Amino acid sequence: MNVGRNDQCPCGSGKKFKKCCIHSFSEAKPAAPLTSENSRSLNSGRIGISAYTIAKFAEDKSLMKMVNSVARGGRVLWTPSKIRALSTEEIVQKIESVGIKFDETCFLNECQKHKYAWRVSEMWLRQIKEKISMDMDDFLGLASCILWERFNSPKYSYEMLDDLMQEGYAFSNKEPQKACDIWWKAWDIFKKQIIQNSTTADEVDAEFSGTQCFSNWCQDFRTALLNSSIKNREYAKLGVTYCSEFLEIFGVEDDKLFIDSFIGDIAEMYALSGDQDKGERLMRELIENEPQSAKGYAVLAQIISYRPKNGGRACIEEQIKILEQAQSYPVVDGKDYSLEDRLEDLKKENSGRS
Repeated sequence: MNVGRNDQCPCGSGKKFKKCCIHSFSEAKPAAPLTSENSRSLNSGRIGISAYTIAKFAEDKSLMKMVNSVARGGRVLWTPSKIRALSTEEIVQKIESVGIKFDETCFLNECQKHKYAWRVSEMWLRQIKEKISMDMDDFLGLASCILWERFNSPKYSYEMLDDLMQEGYAFSNKEPQKACDIWWKAWDIFKKQIIQNSTTADEVDAEFSGTQCFSNWCQDFRTALLNSSIKNREYAKLGVTYCSEFLEIFGVEDDKLFIDSFIGDIAEMYALSGDQDKGERLMRELIENEPQSAKGYAVLAQIISYRPKNGGRACIEEQIKILEQAQSYPVVDGKDYSLEDRLEDLKKENSGRS
């Protein structure tokens, strides 16, 4: 399949190909090696994700077989959960069993030089005179990740940030508000440690190698905030803050579809937070600037439905008129926003009220 990086993803998600399934369509091609900062052991450079992420995959029984064959050709002996089950004393004892002299102060000082905790273990490897097994190499890498957590280094390792993101995913479907609380902390860490030197989400994706790429996670966080906003206005306010910060940082992105999706959601969350006028105004401006796009019409019709929540009156006729305006323009992406289905539903609802 010949799909350009900036084309819409053929999976139907509405995201650009480069921000969605690009890796799934390139499995037959060898992955570019990771930088020295985030790859070592577990043959991680062969598959384009960090060794720590591969080790976490091995904790999922459904993925165990795949990881064993791809990453090791045999078996993955050490995983984060196995290391966490050990006491700090037991971890240190195993580290020292191969001739390494462990020093907590030196370890914490080394943490300040790196982004990935796995890389800190290289200072231990320099002390070893004889070659060690891959299993031991993996143990040392994972041990440095877990000890970074336990010794309360003043900054988050990228592995800790990845774990925090995945913790949020565990709640994203059934408890989106809890996911939002966790992800807000992750967003704050991204801002403080990674984003400050980036102007596009792609740059952050290149910097951070985790279980989920940054750009997709940003969209998932936005969706969780929007879903939570429907029941709790406080999350709508949080969503407005998040989307505003995102647009301020990445507003110059060349990926217009990606940016417009944030503009649409911030307008909706303004309305859900109680600022109905601002939400509608943002979408009317989008329609004026991009009358060929269905986004503004579809979101504006949705926002108008929130008027009763904000002390106004429902106006299905106006919603219908807006969607008909989109059809008559005509917009070029009406199917992407299911304009015909939306319009049909509103007309049925309107006829049922008369």
